Amino acid sequence: MVRRLDLRTDGRLHRAEWVDSETNASHLFAARKPYRKIVVMVDDDVLASSNGSTGLSKASLLADLLDHECVRTYRYADSGPPEGTARVDGHPDVNQGWAVVTHQDPDQRNWGVVHESTPGAYSLSGVMGNGGDIAAADVRSGAYADRSPSEAADRRRADWLATQVAAQALGADLFISERPYLQCATWEIGRGATICTIADALPVLGLYLRAQDEFVVAHRVRFNHGLFFWVGTRELLPAAWRWFSACVKHGSGTSDDSMVILGGSLLQRTERALEARDRVHVALNQPQNNDTQDAALSHLDTTLLFLMAAVDVAARVAHRVLGLPPNNEYRAAWQNRQPGVSIPPLTGHVGYAAGLAWVERYCCSHSIGGM
Repeated sequence: MVRRLDLRTDGRLHRAEWVDSETNASHLFAARKPYRKIVVMVDDDVLASSNGSTGLSKASLLADLLDHECVRTYRYADSGPPEGTARVDGHPDVNQGWAVVTHQDPDQRNWGVVHESTPGAYSLSGVMGNGGDIAAADVRSGAYADRSPSEAADRRRADWLATQVAAQALGADLFISERPYLQCATWEIGRGATICTIADALPVLGLYLRAQDEFVVAHRVRFNHGLFFWVGTRELLPAAWRWFSACVKHGSGTSDDSMVILGGSLLQRTERALEARDRVHVALNQPQNNDTQDAALSHLDTTLLFLMAAVDVAARVAHRVLGLPPNNEYRAAWQNRQPGVSIPPLTGHVGYAAGLAWVERYCCSHSIGGM
């Protein structure tokens, strides 16, 4: 499930940065990137966990996505950037790709923040408010319970400040962090910025990039639109490899490719359901009005229709494999209850998924074409 963005703002205006999308195509409908860059602040220790990793992990995949040209990424650490971090030319106090708290006045409840706004330039902004005091006193959250009371209060205060650097100073869309307090705060801690763990951030970033027509798999590995959803379908339906291979073998053995076409249509319809699901989430992650609500409902109907069609295909394949007579009593459809066959109740979104899983297991337990 893709987490919904927090679309509320604190009233500050932030400069939107758009993706350079020069193209050699000169035809009339040559498209540019439809959306501005997503602004992300990420705790430095989150990215540091991927350094030196040779295998694919969630942290290394996140680092790859944050390096995409559609993403404006800022690192952050309570203690500032480590020694040796590159500086912006001509501005020795500004670090490339970092947001840094430059001065603090807790008594006046304000903090100054500097960050690289565009390559070679910087902006000064700040954080204001008494939220740090509220966080420090939030003992009900249970965060940092293994530390002394004063140390736990300092940690919660620092966590609040980090969220405000993202929300107030940067106007970030996402703040990616594994800080314990941010997951269990008993009050609304970061208005306007969506606070995500690595696991939460990956689906959001993936959805955003797909909406920009970018299908990133790993560093320097990108698919086109069709291949991405084809691979996604195969990943979600691993038994389909054996199931569809059996359809192909049946077609080869009988010189009748109707089973191949029928089985392939299940995979195609699942791919289209995934595409429509993306459009549901894009509509839900915009300020809501009649148009976005209509779009979300329309794409949801499309998603469910394709899932229903995919399950009907699986039922039709089972119908043919078992040699059931083509009459109303044994009509091949997931909605139909067959005599003596126990099928889970199929109502709503969960029902579609349950029906597809049941029919997939049932079909794969029977031989097709002598396999």
